[in-house]
Amino acid sequence: MKATTRCPWVRLLLVLGFVVVWGVLGALQAQAHPSAEPSAPKISITPAELSIHVTGNVTTILPMIVNNGSAAVNVTANVNFDHHRDGCTAPEVELDGDAATFAPKETRAQPIALSIPDECAGQKGTLTLMVDGAQAASARFSVTRDFTENRLWIPVWVALAGFVLAAVIGLAAASASLSEPVHVASSWSFKDSWVTNVAALGAVLTAVLAATGLLDAIIPGTTTGRLIGLSLLFGALVLAAPIVYSASSTWGWETLADGSRALTVQGRCWGVAVAAAATIAGVVGQLATIGLITHAADGTTAATVFIYCCLGAAAMLLLGYEWVFVHGVTKQPPSGTTTTSMPVRQDVSATL
Repeated sequence: MKATTRCPWVRLLLVLGFVVVWGVLGALQAQAHPSAEPSAPKISITPAELSIHVTGNVTTILPMIVNNGSAAVNVTANVNFDHHRDGCTAPEVELDGDAATFAPKETRAQPIALSIPDECAGQKGTLTLMVDGAQAASARFSVTRDFTENRLWIPVWVALAGFVLAAVIGLAAASASLSEPVHVASSWSFKDSWVTNVAALGAVLTAVLAATGLLDAIIPGTTTGRLIGLSLLFGALVLAAPIVYSASSTWGWETLADGSRALTVQGRCWGVAVAAAATIAGVVGQLATIGLITHAADGTTAATVFIYCCLGAAAMLLLGYEWVFVHGVTKQPPSGTTTTSMPVRQDVSATL
């Protein structure tokens, strides 16, 4: 009776022990031989919005790519623009020799080399990461650029060349010896001069266009701060004209017709010519800045050539006007006549 009573409990213990041993062996086997079917690839890219700044023929971006899957994957990249634009070709993409391998759960900053032309500035598009030919992740991007140092120096060199040419023309146009006095006021004022007014207006207009966003619409995706600085610099260059003219002037006391004495000033022919050249240089520099903006703008070839022709014609007109002005201001009075200076109405304001 006692043996018969204990038999069911023994059987139950044997069954439970068998189940425990079987479970332990199964767990050890699963750990030693993991499943041959990994989870599907899970690739992500950050940030979701990229800014691609074009700095040359090849631009490298460094997004963070994460492989959230349990298997190693080969990742390729593809770039597409939202809209087609003339001169803006599809960029070439290179990602570590056209492919990059990411280990399971790996996260790293992946260099991606893009060949994007300058004409693509302002464009928007999508960077797509591909795994085994299927789309895995994507990020939006916008293309920006800045004028290179070489291009920014172009208006400066043009202004310098304009100053040299205008100085030569002014000195050649002088009607008298360069050391002869001229009867003009010592200040080089803006108020009576259309050329200097244009220079001042050009500097102000550029700043207004940038503040209202119109300049960004003309050259989208382009940093305009340096262009504004150039325009203001050339506008301020006109202020050098009165300094040059005053440096050529001599001061002295003169007895007037009513017997009183007055402190008068007389400039020199070379001062008029060089001061006029400084004014011309400022305006020509602004014209060159407009030419730089025209080159960067997304315009048709015909419109671009037309603007270039207008800028060239304006420069030639300025040089012609300088010749007439300097030749007229430096004329000496006929022999035997009495000349006076600042206090007398016959004085001419030395403005260009």
